[in-house]
Amino acid sequence: MRRIFIDTAHLLAVLSPRDNLHHAALAATADLIDGEDVQFVTTQLVVSELLASLSGGGPYVRTRAVDYVGDLLRQENVSVFELSDERFSRGLQLY
Repeated sequence: MRRIFIDTAHLLAVLSPRDNLHHAALAATADLIDGEDVQFVTTQLVVSELLASLSGGGPYVRTRAVDYVGDLLRQENVSVFELSDERFSRGLQLY
């Protein structure tokens, strides 16, 4: 199984048709899952950053963002990890 980390920029691009990378993000996601067993990986911190980025968009945008995150959390091919102190330290070492 191939594991792909998704960051805030990717999530924003997928979610927002106005984002200049929207079509590229959708195409990249489709290419990655085409015929492969792919697990997308992210953290609660990335999801929180996504929600914070969209928080100024008003009630409609916030509701859509919450729905999007809910859908994301229910997808079997997406894992959202809690960022514990240990994981943060391991990520820092990788960096």
